[in-house]
Amino acid sequence: MIGVILTAHGNYASGVYSGLELITGGSENVRVLDFTEDSTPTYEDELKKLIDQTLEEYDQLVIATDLAGGTPFNKSVMLSQSKNNVTVCAGLNFQLAYELAFSTEDLDNSVENAMNSAKEGIVKFENPEQKEDEEDLFEDGI
Repeated sequence: MIGVILTAHGNYASGVYSGLELITGGSENVRVLDFTEDSTPTYEDELKKLIDQTLEEYDQLVIATDLAGGTPFNKSVMLSQSKNNVTVCAGLNFQLAYELAFSTEDLDNSVENAMNSAKEGIVKFENPEQKEDEEDLFEDGI
């Protein structure tokens, strides 16, 4: 199992983890660090400590952040550049967190599969009745 850190702006990371707890009971390999206005002065130090602690327990680590280019992503990349066993990704959503938390594959495959699953999980509901009504409008031509 890989270690997972969820970190994002506001309380988004803890909110995603709250959903994981509700559905699965949580996962011991997942850590959470919110980036809030109050945590700004200590965020980098807290993240470094969390990375080090997680790597003491797990051989591999993925850090999932909300937004590429945002502070959680940038600090995660900066703090993990010298570590070959850490991957940072952006685009945190529930499906990504779920897949990472319960992956049993190696780091690269875990991240790749979780990202693909998260992308495929973004769908738009199409009401079939509404579609039929629209098709009926043009049944006799315009």
